Amino acid sequence: MKKNLAPLQARDFALGLSILRESKDISACTMSYDLGHSRSYINGIELQKYLPSFSEFIEICNYLNVTPNDIFLSPASTPPLLEISPTQLLAILMPLCDELNPRQTSYLYYLLRDFLS
Repeated sequence: MKKNLAPLQARDFALGLSILRESKDISACTMSYDLGHSRSYINGIELQKYLPSFSEFIEICNYLNVTPNDIFLSPASTPPLLEISPTQLLAILMPLCDELNPRQTSYLYYLLRDFLS
């Protein structure tokens, strides 16, 4: 097992694994044993102490009967997009914009302009 060298991917993987495992009502201990590891193997991954090797990652996907994308793009971990009207968006953004410094405000302005071009 490799040390956690990529925190973002480790966090996403840990969250996706946990959500999928729990949705299938499988305990971390049972899954660890079924995969031929110590009882704390899956807990260690979900706590982001380490990442599995590529072959272990594929074994985890096969065990859960999911694709790699299912783990990283779990619908349960991705909030649904809400439709927000421009008026609602302004009401949300205005108080937040008051907390931005002038440079951040400029970045936001150019980002929005880029979306519109």
